Amino acid sequence: MGTRIQNFIPSWFSVIMGTGILPIVLMLGRKEMPIYETLAKGFFAFSVFLFFVVLIPWLLRFFMYPQNIKKDFLHPILGSFFPTMPISMLTLSVGFLSVGEHMIGKDLAVQIATWLFVAGTAGIFLLGFIILPIIFTGENTSLKHANFGWFIPPVSHLFITIVGFDLIKYYTDTQITDILFLVSMIAFGVGIVLFIFVGSAVYHRYTYHELPSSSIASTFFIGMVPTAKVAIISVKSIEAFQNTSYHLNPEVVETLAKLIGVVSWGFSIWWFVLAIVILVEKIIKKDLPFALSWWAFAFPIGALGVATGALNKIVPHVLFTATLHGLIVLFLGIWTLIAVNTILGIRKGSLCRAH
Repeated sequence: MGTRIQNFIPSWFSVIMGTGILPIVLMLGRKEMPIYETLAKGFFAFSVFLFFVVLIPWLLRFFMYPQNIKKDFLHPILGSFFPTMPISMLTLSVGFLSVGEHMIGKDLAVQIATWLFVAGTAGIFLLGFIILPIIFTGENTSLKHANFGWFIPPVSHLFITIVGFDLIKYYTDTQITDILFLVSMIAFGVGIVLFIFVGSAVYHRYTYHELPSSSIASTFFIGMVPTAKVAIISVKSIEAFQNTSYHLNPEVVETLAKLIGVVSWGFSIWWFVLAIVILVEKIIKKDLPFALSWWAFAFPIGALGVATGALNKIVPHVLFTATLHGLIVLFLGIWTLIAVNTILGIRKGSLCRAH
C-alpha cells in the first residue's frame, strides 16, 4: 500500500475530470434522449465517490512522501498535472448545478457548488503561481518536454470563468454577483493570454521536433479544450452579463457571444479531427500502449460536447444536435474502454509503478 501511495502521480485526478464531465454532457442531450438524465445521475454520484477515493491517497502522499511531491513539482511534465485536483472540484461544481439539484435539491446543490468553486479557484491560482515559475526557471526544462499537458495550469483558469458565470444567476441582486463576475473575468484574462503563450511553445515543438512519447500521445486532444471553453464562456456570458451591475447591452453581448462561440467551436472541432488523424497513425503503428494519460482522451471530448450543447441553445441547428449526440455515444464508448483498462492496470499494478 505504501508503494502505491508513493507512486501516486498527480494526474490521477484526470479520472475525476473525465468522469465528472460525462453527466454534464448527458444532461445537455436529455431532451432528445430522456434516458440520458438517469445515466447522468448515476455517473455524477459515481464521480463524487471517485473524488474521495482519489483524494485520500493524494493527500496522504503529501504527508508520507513529501520528497516525491517535490520531485513531481519539479518534473517538466508531471508538474503540470497537479491542477487536475482543483479542476476536478470545478467539474463537480458544475455537476452539482446541472445534475445535483435534481438529486439533493437546488439550495443544497448551489451551496456545495459555491464552496467547490471557492476551493477550486484558490487551488488553481495557487498552483499556477507554483508551477509556472518552476517551468520558467527550471534548468531541466527543454523544448522536448513541451506537450499539450502544459495547457493545464494556465488554461484551467478558463474553467473558473465557466463556473463563475454559472453561479452568478443564483446570487442576483447581491454583492456576490459582482465579485463572481470580477473573479471570472480576471481568470479569463489569465487563461486566454497564457493559452496563446503556451500554445505557441507547444506548437513549435510539435512542428519542428519529434512528437512526444506514446505514453502521453493522448495529450494532443487537450489542444481543443481551450477554445471549447471559450465557446462555453461565450454562451454563458449572455445570461451572466445581464445579472451584473455593469449594464452591458444585451443585444451586443448576444451577437458577440454567437460569433465568438461558433468561431471557437469551429477550431475545436477542427482540432478534434486532426487529433483523430494523429491517433489513427499511432494505432496503425501499434504505438499506443495504455497509460493513465489515456484519460486525456475523455475530458477533451466532454468539453467539446458541452460546447456543442451550449451553442445549440443559442444557435439551434441540426448540425449541433447531431454532433452532440455523436459525441455522447463516442464519449460513453471511450470512457468505458479507459475505465476497464484502468481497473485492469490497478489490479496488475502497472499504474502504481514509479514514473
